[in-house]
Amino acid sequence: MFTEKETKFQNCPTLNLSNNSGKSTVIDCFSIKPVLLKVTVIALTAAFLYGTLIIWGLIPPLRQSLIDQKNETSKRIVEVVLSYFQQIESSFHNDPVKLSSAKADILERLRKIRFGKEGKDYFWIQGPPDDRIIMHPYRSDFENVNPEKVIGPDGHLLRILLTQIGEKASLENGDFIEYKWHHRDELALVATKISYVRKFVPWGWTIGTGIYLDDLENEVVIWKKRLLFAGLFTSFVAFIMALLISFRAEKAIHRELILKQNLLDQQQKYKILFEAANDAIILMDSDRILSCNNKAAEIFGRLKDDIRGRLIDDFFPEFQPDHTPSRESARKLIAQAYSGESLFFEWIHTRADGTEFPAEVSLQSLPTNDGTLLMAIIRDITTRKKAEMEIQRREELFRMVFENSPFGICFNDLESGQYLKVNPAFTKITGYEPSEVIGKVYSEILGSADIPESVLKAEVVKAREKSESVIRVLKEKGVVNLEEGTFFKKDGNMHYTLFTSVIVPFDGRDAILSLTVDVTERKILSEQLKQAGKMDVLGQLAGGIAHDFNNMLAAILGNGELLALDLPDVPELRASMNIILEGARRAADLTQKLLAFSRKGKVVSTSINIHDSINSTVALLERSIDRKITLVKNFKASEGMVSGDPTLLQNAFLNLAINARDAMPDGGTITFSTDNISGFSSIIKQKNLKSAASSYLVITISDTGTGIPEKLLSRIFEPFFTTKAEGAGTGLGLAAVYGTVMEHMGEITVDSEPGKGTTFTIYLPNAGEKAENSVESIDEPLRGSGRILVVDDESIIRSTTHSMLSMLGYEVILAEDGEMALEIVERANAPFDAILIDMVMPKLSGREVLEGIRKFAPDARIIMTSGFDREDHMIELRRLGADAFLQKPYRLSKLSRILVSSPENENES
Repeated sequence: MFTEKETKFQNCPTLNLSNNSGKSTVIDCFSIKPVLLKVTVIALTAAFLYGTLIIWGLIPPLRQSLIDQKNETSKRIVEVVLSYFQQIESSFHNDPVKLSSAKADILERLRKIRFGKEGKDYFWIQGPPDDRIIMHPYRSDFENVNPEKVIGPDGHLLRILLTQIGEKASLENGDFIEYKWHHRDELALVATKISYVRKFVPWGWTIGTGIYLDDLENEVVIWKKRLLFAGLFTSFVAFIMALLISFRAEKAIHRELILKQNLLDQQQKYKILFEAANDAIILMDSDRILSCNNKAAEIFGRLKDDIRGRLIDDFFPEFQPDHTPSRESARKLIAQAYSGESLFFEWIHTRADGTEFPAEVSLQSLPTNDGTLLMAIIRDITTRKKAEMEIQRREELFRMVFENSPFGICFNDLESGQYLKVNPAFTKITGYEPSEVIGKVYSEILGSADIPESVLKAEVVKAREKSESVIRVLKEKGVVNLEEGTFFKKDGNMHYTLFTSVIVPFDGRDAILSLTVDVTERKILSEQLKQAGKMDVLGQLAGGIAHDFNNMLAAILGNGELLALDLPDVPELRASMNIILEGARRAADLTQKLLAFSRKGKVVSTSINIHDSINSTVALLERSIDRKITLVKNFKASEGMVSGDPTLLQNAFLNLAINARDAMPDGGTITFSTDNISGFSSIIKQKNLKSAASSYLVITISDTGTGIPEKLLSRIFEPFFTTKAEGAGTGLGLAAVYGTVMEHMGEITVDSEPGKGTTFTIYLPNAGEKAENSVESIDEPLRGSGRILVVDDESIIRSTTHSMLSMLGYEVILAEDGEMALEIVERANAPFDAILIDMVMPKLSGREVLEGIRKFAPDARIIMTSGFDREDHMIELRRLGADAFLQKPYRLSKLSRILVSSPENENES
């Protein structure tokens, strides 16, 4: 079955060499030695011939060529210098002094010039007198020396060499001269040199430069080595190539046998890979399937025999998702693949049961001995498509949430803190457009807000500290949940926020996703509610005390006035009685302040010019505070009228000024300022004011004192809270100020910076120029007649009122509680002209007694009395049938007038 040569390979041991592709090269072991010997003899012969050629054929011409090149270079350099000499000569021909100076300069310049391959070649110059050396860089000892007295490098007088050089130089174009001269690198060494010399006749100079033949020989040696190395390398390469070519010729037959076996092996491997592939593989002839693998049968839900021979039309729907006919598109793709294009595209296929599935298809031509086939690799991407659709759905859902969320949503870089993306709600909350924040950190954004410089610096520091704290917690725990923070809007207003942050991926990096809600209004309401709660607790205490005081003062003041009417005209007695009455009235004023503090007293509704009130306050302060403190007034308000109680407001101003004084032990400035602000401004909208006035009066009282620490600012309006030394303050001053401002439908805020001072700002609704004046006047009591029922649980009040009414001419019936009063009214034989009812009583309250009496005495004049009153209570009592209100302690004159029913007295009550 085999030829003689094939049999030789079958019976011979072989050497297997594996190349990079994993194929085995088999070499006949008996053919190596003769081939190697033959090739070696050829290679050595070639090397010998090449060496001979280099030494005897190439080196001599090379040496002469190098000499010619060097000489030509020397000649050109000398000619360049001579042209320069000619320029100097032309320029200074008529000026001997400048010409002499130029020559000296040329000698010095040429002395320093070096050139050549190693930068060591030089110029030298001979000149008059007697053509001696006038410049030589290496033999300066020869310069300007009589050559008759100097021995040259060749052992003869220097004059002989210089004369020979001069003769060569005097030729029309100069000439080359070979001579012995000191070597530039070692002056003791005399070497052969070839120089080009030429005379510059106008000056009588001979200039020369040249080369040392020793240097030339070194270059020749280098070239010789290069050529020998190149020859040896070429011989070696030729040897290897000849060896390989011989080996290939020897093993050609053997390789053919191996290739046949390898082909069978490769076919088996390809078949295994074909069947084991994770993707479906189909071989087609045009649009008909010739073969397929197991994966193709699996994804199409058919047997392999059921796939072979079918047209590809059987494996996809009539139309693709873009509504193009599948058959038409498939034919175009097949044509492209046959033209040599490698295609990759997505395609919808159908399974045997008719269900459709998406796939990625790689289609390319496959040349074979029988023609060109097509190979399609099909990958089912149903799972991936579902995942992509889910991702797309989630992204769309996130986009909808992001764009429409009422919460501010932003992404910040985890490391730098820069804003990466913000939603519309963030813009609405902060006032900043996305273009104003993207790529910046919060501390940079603050710079564009309308914030005072002093506040800005502090806020930038706070912002950086807060950012670092949040990032640190995020890195430790992964989430910051419902954290409180502050944010300055673009208009400069500070807002309170509540935010939650987590770390999320964003465009290939870690980012902070934050959800922020503006809780400014809720924060303000919460603080006001908290403050109101504290004030209510103290107000109940103060109101109770004031009520009891008023009952006692009513007895003292009423009986005192009765005594004063019957008192003998004795000056000493009259003076004592006046002191008692004045003390009682002042005590009544004190209880009014307690009631104002508790916000249960009735505020006098008077039209007040705040500027007059502040002027009065300043006048009082000027007489009482240290002269080191300067008082400044800055009235900008054009409308300075408010409606309220002048005494309470002036007391509030005094309290704030006294606190400012105490904060400046070393002196300073207290500034009283006023201004108007529209009721529709953003500042007023942020306040929780009880009134809805069109304009407001803004009163600021500021100092340059020690300031209030930030941690204490939230407590300064708390009752009994004080930072003063024991005995130096009660802690009620600012609480009373707060109560007064709230009672006047206003608001008070405080800003303070330790070491710089404090500013209190009061907002009060503006009033017109005229307002009802309820300041009572003191008149003589009016006498009357009729039956009056007095209902009060305090016996001292009943007794005093009985005496006062009896003195005024009335018949008085007393009831100690509400039940007794109802029983008296129900059983009365004659109607009562007036009924006085205390509002605060045990068993039945004044309100309940009022409701009960109106059933039996609808026409009686009912007057409600109490130690305190509230406008909202009075409105309710009037609705229930009360005719007037009398506040304790009441004067005899006021009691007499309120019993007389008239519009004036109604207003007065």
